[in-house]
This record gives sequence, structure tokens and C-alpha cells, in this order.
Amino acid sequence: MKNQRTIANLNINETGIIAGNQQENIPLKLIQMGCTSNTKIMLRMKAPSSDPLCIQFGGNDIALRLEEAKKIAIE
Repeated sequence: MKNQRTIANLNINETGIIAGNQQENIPLKLIQMGCTSNTKIMLRMKAPSSDPLCIQFGGNDIALRLEEAKKIAIE
């Protein structure tokens, strides 16, 4: 299995695109807000302990737990 970058690997203000076939890894709350495969996201902020992260997509800033961010691969 090759190592893929995840949302957790992004640096602050860095963008990425959620890789295809990630629907099972994306929390339902994000899918309902329109964050699906091929969505462009940006890491806006990290808490001092790196948990949670603040991501932005479609004009929304959303807090995301580090464990969830590690499951979502990006391109």
C-alpha cells in the first residue's frame, strides 16, 4: 500500500483536493455540507495540539478531528 497524503498532512493555508473514492472515509456531517470526493479544501488553522483542525471548503470553515483528517486522502 502506498503512502498517501491526508488532510492531516497539509500545512496551514495549503490546499488539496479530496481523492476519488473517499466517500466511506468522509464523515457524514461533511458530506451533507457538500464536501465529497474531488472537493478542493484548504487547511486554515490547527489547534496548538494539532487537534482539531480547521478546514475550509465552499466558503465554510469547519472543525475536524485529527483522527478523521488522517482517514481522508488528498491529491
